Formats: sequence, structure tokens, C-alpha cells
Amino acid sequence: MPAPIPTVDQAQHDAARAARAAQGKKYHVALGASLFMIALGGILTFAITANIRGVDVAAIGVILMIVGFLGIATSMLFLASFAPFRRGGSTIVTEEVLRR
Repeated sequence: MPAPIPTVDQAQHDAARAARAAQGKKYHVALGASLFMIALGGILTFAITANIRGVDVAAIGVILMIVGFLGIATSMLFLASFAPFRRGGSTIVTEEVLRR
């Protein structure tokens, strides 16, 4: 018995699911990069005691931590706005009766 042919609605649903999955991967990368910036900024701010003429290492660390926190907030905002739950609407299912 051949496999059923997907309807247009099913094909659109599958394409939308694939697009959401691709977007989710982008946000995971952004979240990881933000955490890395926070960690690097913390190391520069609190662990490095070297003095470089004309460069404030602690200030660079604070800037990296601020950018990291803003990146996490932005990632969470976009993840929440593209959440997979429905915001209303309903699905109507119709069945066809086949008689032999």
C-alpha cells in the first residue's frame, strides 16, 4: 500500500516546523556566545591583575559582561516570542467515510 500523499496543510506545517527548528539553533548559539562573553568578562574583571598602558582591562571585562547579559535577555525575548504554543485559533478535523 503506497504512503499517503501529504496535503498542502501538512506540507506547510512541516516547513514551518523546520523553520522554527532552524531558528531555535540560532538562538542556542546566541545564548552560548552570551554566556562565553559573561565568563570572559568576569575573568578580565576579577581575575586579571595585569596592567596594560592605555587599556583598562577591568573596564573591558565589565563591557563584555554587560553585552553578554543583554545578549541573554535578547535571546530569551526571541525564544519566548517564537514559542511553539498556540495563541488561539482552533484546528478543524474532518473525516471522509470510505465505503467498499
